[in-house]
Amino acid sequence: MDVSGISHVLEHNVTINEIDFLGFRVTNASLNECVQYIDQTIENKGIIQIVPINANKLYQCRINQKLANIIREAALVVPEYAVVWGAKKIGRPLTEHIGGIMLMRKLLEESRKKDYRFYFLGAKEDIISGMVDSLPRSEEHTSELQSH
Repeated sequence: MDVSGISHVLEHNVTINEIDFLGFRVTNASLNECVQYIDQTIENKGIIQIVPINANKLYQCRINQKLANIIREAALVVPEYAVVWGAKKIGRPLTEHIGGIMLMRKLLEESRKKDYRFYFLGAKEDIISGMVDSLPRSEEHTSELQSH
């Protein structure tokens, strides 16, 4: 799969570029472009799966086909630092390091302007609870963060 230099206009008129990195599509866009895509998906009442990808996940995909499929089917595969570094080394530079935490913080910031609600699913209950508890939020937005 060679998607380097390929861009496509998603259903809401946001152009997202992607590259092929070790057999996976990786989003080649800025943090703001990703937030714009997510925002338009929310406005259109759509569903989106976003997967941050790092070196460990790429390694795990070698033995975990289910994880590999989840990554391949995600609408946005946002690069953590090691993927940005690796892509540059193989001559397919990415726009910027986005990462899951950076994206989440930006979305939480946007939630103060819009009616975003967040629901976190996965991992062990204490891990998810700890993560939700550590997220910055104002008192009036506490009810918008839920987990299972």
